Amino acid sequence: RQSKRGMPGTQLRTLQAGVGGPWQLPSAPGNFSIGRKACCQLVLPESYAYVSGEHCRLKVVEGASGSSLVLEDLSGNGTFINGRKVGRGKTQNINIGDEISLAKPTRKGGAIKFHVEVCDGLTPPAPTVPAAPPAWAATPPQKPPEARVTPPATPAAVSLASAMERDAQQREEDCRILEQRINAEKGRCARLEEELKKAQRLLQKADFRGAVRHEVQRDCEELRESLRRVAESQPLERARLA
Repeated sequence: RQSKRGMPGTQLRTLQAGVGGPWQLPSAPGNFSIGRKACCQLVLPESYAYVSGEHCRLKVVEGASGSSLVLEDLSGNGTFINGRKVGRGKTQNINIGDEISLAKPTRKGGAIKFHVEVCDGLTPPAPTVPAAPPAWAATPPQKPPEARVTPPATPAAVSLASAMERDAQQREEDCRILEQRINAEKGRCARLEEELKKAQRLLQKADFRGAVRHEVQRDCEELRESLRRVAESQPLERARLA
């Protein structure tokens, strides 16, 4: 495997679509941070919630044998190189062909990954000052939208569209007729309810009259019985007086 030590023109290319890139890594002493904070050189969207504000930092370290590119893990969920966790606060050298994952590669829902490769010369070099992210990191280039060509309508499609339109119109007409019938039934039910109330009032009056008639008949019967007893007692009273 070819080493990246002291080699200019090294870049990160994401393995997921919609993130942008590639991003050129520093070849001189300096830092290249990745995370969701605006101060990072590679700013990821807030939708990557598992990525820390400053997840990891790649930097050039000068040594006795020259300079080397090193990754420092700053995250809570871990940074993985070729499937192995670096560990928070620890560093590890980066080589061409390495795969960097900003979470466990087998994470449920996936993890964003980057591939370390030789720069193709299309991406401008990354700045070495971490105070402000470059414009290409904050707003990765977007592909122009593809033009959509609408195919011409075939006779079968035109016939189907016409049939669907007629069917929709017929359904609207059926719904209108049904609504009219429902309103007519509501009116008829209201009239029947009013007639029922009138019948109930008449029955109540008839029941009252029947009760009064029954009371009068009973009084008449009692009066007849009294008169009969009086008529029967008169001969006896006359005989006693005689």
